[in-house]
Amino acid sequence: MAEAPDCLGQKPTLKEVRDYVVPHVSSGKWENLGIELDLDDDGTLIDSISEKRGGDEAKCCLDVLKAWLQGKGEEPKTWRTLVGCLREIEAEEAVRSIEENILQTTSSATQPSQDEQLLESEPPTQPTSDLEPATIDYSLKLEPGKQIRSYQRELAGPGIKGENYIICAPTGTGKTLVAGLIISEHLQKRKLDGKTRKVIFMVNTRP
Repeated sequence: MAEAPDCLGQKPTLKEVRDYVVPHVSSGKWENLGIELDLDDDGTLIDSISEKRGGDEAKCCLDVLKAWLQGKGEEPKTWRTLVGCLREIEAEEAVRSIEENILQTTSSATQPSQDEQLLESEPPTQPTSDLEPATIDYSLKLEPGKQIRSYQRELAGPGIKGENYIICAPTGTGKTLVAGLIISEHLQKRKLDGKTRKVIFMVNTRP
């Protein structure tokens, strides 16, 4: 299977963050973004940007991202880091903008391999194990601009077969979606068997 391009591992350009990120960071969140990007331990950078820009939040946000791209802070200068920080400050509109304009554009430029094309075809009509469903429904209801990628299907495979395992993948690669796929498949299988099940989904949170 061809590997999915590591779009998230690439470094953004200033033009890209200006066009696809800044307009979608809502009011009051640019300071939190600077903190998440590890730019301002003592508060002086954020204060100086705010004073310089006279409170213009779009310009302040762009200056924060410019400082980060130019080497300020210890966080890696990649889309993966930026997406993770945007999710921490709940800037989901900015995350969707990156997915629509950066990730999908790069993915669409890569031709799928024969194996990936087979993944898009109809699943087998007979299950290969007592827990694997006869039909796999990948057409879940996703937010606009989101899609299930081949590597996410591959990550979900052992869980769909009933195996116990740990998914280890970088921030922003859609581990929550993979978990949703696994849960959905098991619930659908139990429904076909005339049984009902409940799922407990636990996640740690930061105050």
